[in-house]
Amino acid sequence: MKIKYLLTCFLFFSAALACKPAEETSSATARPKPEGLAIEQLTETDARLTWTAMTGSQGYRVYLRTETSAYHVEPLNMNNPLPAGETSYEYGGLEAGKKYSFGVQSLGKSLTEHSAIAYAPEYTMQTAYEASQHDGTHIDAPADVTAVAERGELKVTWKAAGDRAEGYKVYIRSQEEESFGPAVASLAAGETSYAVSGLAAGTYVAGVQAVAKPLRESSRLAESGPCRVQDPSKTPVINDVKSTYAYVMVNYTIKGLGNNPEHGLCFSKDGIPDLDDTVIWGPSLPSNKTVSQLIPNAVLEYDTDFQVCVYARSGDDVWYSTPVKVRLGEEPALPSLDWKRVSNPAGVPAGVEVYATETPLNGRPFKAWYAVADCRKDIELRMVAPSSLTTIDKLSAGFNGDCYVMINGGYFAWDSGWSSPYVIDGKRVGDGYGSSRTSDKSWTLTTPAVLGVDKEGNASAYWWSARPSKAYYYTLPQPTVPDQAKYWYESNDTQLSSFPGQDQQWEPYNAISAGPMVLYDNKVVVDHSHNGDWYTTNYELLASDIFPGYSPDRTAIGILADGRVVLFVCDGRVDESDGASLPELGLVMKSIGCVAAQNLDGGGSTGMMLGSTHLNTWEQGKGSSRKQEYRAVKTAVGFFKRR
Repeated sequence: MKIKYLLTCFLFFSAALACKPAEETSSATARPKPEGLAIEQLTETDARLTWTAMTGSQGYRVYLRTETSAYHVEPLNMNNPLPAGETSYEYGGLEAGKKYSFGVQSLGKSLTEHSAIAYAPEYTMQTAYEASQHDGTHIDAPADVTAVAERGELKVTWKAAGDRAEGYKVYIRSQEEESFGPAVASLAAGETSYAVSGLAAGTYVAGVQAVAKPLRESSRLAESGPCRVQDPSKTPVINDVKSTYAYVMVNYTIKGLGNNPEHGLCFSKDGIPDLDDTVIWGPSLPSNKTVSQLIPNAVLEYDTDFQVCVYARSGDDVWYSTPVKVRLGEEPALPSLDWKRVSNPAGVPAGVEVYATETPLNGRPFKAWYAVADCRKDIELRMVAPSSLTTIDKLSAGFNGDCYVMINGGYFAWDSGWSSPYVIDGKRVGDGYGSSRTSDKSWTLTTPAVLGVDKEGNASAYWWSARPSKAYYYTLPQPTVPDQAKYWYESNDTQLSSFPGQDQQWEPYNAISAGPMVLYDNKVVVDHSHNGDWYTTNYELLASDIFPGYSPDRTAIGILADGRVVLFVCDGRVDESDGASLPELGLVMKSIGCVAAQNLDGGGSTGMMLGSTHLNTWEQGKGSSRKQEYRAVKTAVGFFKRR
């Protein structure tokens, strides 16, 4: 009986000892705890624990505890201890975002010889996205990630990331969000596309990550550009795009939004454009709702890619086309002209500098002159408009030596008092209308070029809406395409103050308007491309003989980068000078150093007076057909002694 009692007590205490947490086990014969514990996360749900081999160990048991469990009474491999040669163990079924303590115990020959459990520092399981944010070695990310809206879905595509990719994770965020949430899909290594459905209307960015093993080497996130998801039945469509150095033309179609909704183009250098970026309203829609619209280079930059979208608005709802990348063409090379200083006659101050050249222009004979002066000091730029047509010789002579240089001014009609608009001593005369051909009686309100000075002599150039009641000044022209859909202003000032660009505050004191603008913001803004029968860059709807295939005599006014004003003439249609086309005129003015320049009336009206000397020829024709063409003009502009 006594022996049976002692055996029962032994079994009871043995069982109690077996159930006692191993880390509390203490004995003089207990083994040292394992050392060198390290955790490596393999996937979002798997991790590997490694440790240093323990001399004399009989094997190992591994443990796992979480934030909510103080300890594990039983090891994970209670019935199958690891052999003594093993120094690692892979855990499965873990949860990303959860904290774990991973432990290992070295086994002895008996329970009292087992070591206490050694635990690695607490470890929080990461998502693949979190792993991609850390410094270290990462496999290559997927290439060419794109997101395209198709039938209301967002289709994400990419190029495979290489042999080390175990698979891919796809992420989606709205454009306004700074980071991605949980992955919307986990895909096998061979997949290269995924369609996300059920998204609300909006703009989204997709991210794709190549997942590796171990997880910390998963790739960085490769992002797509922004992509809009919207109702495809009302989404505008860009049909084609054409670019020259002077403009970008977008041909597009509006659909499903009723009669002539508000529409136009929006564009930006960064990201997908919307109405918060640069916007140019579109013209009236034709019956087929397909229209060609221009973006003048006045608001673009060379050597720069832009994203452009068509927008259409109905009430508070806005629909956008798929963005298209656009880029201006390369501007032609500047001519290299040899200019020589012309001596000033008596009475013309040194502040007026005059230069002449006979250097051929693009292989053709060319004679030109320009005068330059600072109109903020003792010299002023002045517009003059005699009561009747007068030659500039007679007109300049009437100022008794106070006129230093004079050139002819704007366009005019022989049989009426009409002339292109101008400003004299702060008073504006004339309105700005245009037509793509002289036989077209349907005149359209346009934005002609205007260049002049304020009362202090500071020079500026704009396109303006010379309305009967008020003038508005813009840094780009109304982008009219001749013989295409027209722009119609509303009667209120709200539209005029914001289209074609934001109204600029300028109070010209003396200014001339003819056109077209040939140079603006240091860019030649005209070319000779055609849209059907008409010159595409004839924004101001000037008579088409202003854009001839030949190169006549020209008159121009410009502004240098330092603010000085330039008056320019060149001979044309004579043996010794073949003149300049409008694009060539812009390049010549730029080569002089102008940042803005406007074409004035030319042909038989072209003339420059330096004091009492007439510099250019009054003759026209070549060979035996040469004859004098001594044309009187309606307006003139020149450098004068300041009043």
